[in-house]
Amino acid sequence: AAGSGLTGLLSAGLMMSVTDNIWPIIATGAVGAMIMMDATMLTGSWIYAYAVGAPFASAKVNYDPITKFSQPPYVAPGTVGQGIPTVCYVSGTIGAAMGGIGGALIYYPLVQINGNPAMSAVFAIGIFMVDAVLASWNIQGTIEGFHDPKFKKWPKAFKSCLVATVILAVVAVLITPIGGV
Repeated sequence: AAGSGLTGLLSAGLMMSVTDNIWPIIATGAVGAMIMMDATMLTGSWIYAYAVGAPFASAKVNYDPITKFSQPPYVAPGTVGQGIPTVCYVSGTIGAAMGGIGGALIYYPLVQINGNPAMSAVFAIGIFMVDAVLASWNIQGTIEGFHDPKFKKWPKAFKSCLVATVILAVVAVLITPIGGV
């Protein structure tokens, strides 16, 4: 989450050097984060498949919800699975898009309000790190994707992050004009 938000923030910052229109800025944040996450997952998959020789499998479900492939025969004993099954890849891409949009939506208004890209980036990164930790704490760890039973806890995590973001955004708007002192 933190990586996709940071990549979305950086992508949005690059697009803001070209336009002030919020829609291409948000889209760039989402696409930048998706590219980063997909490249990371693809590289991890290659390492698991060709260097380790481990098949992709999840112990959270009996069948991959997308491919319908059976999972239990391929899960290594004593693990929760290995590699990045299709459902995890798709979930990761969707999550990266959401994180990238979030990073762009935090950065854009801060820059519009105070006109200081560097200070806005610092505060946006801080806000996003708080959101990443808070969401993980609410969900009680990490999740593999929308097929994971822990995914049902996302509404509580979303509400907590929304409240924290609003509070931190108000603080950021009040502090950034004075240089963060």
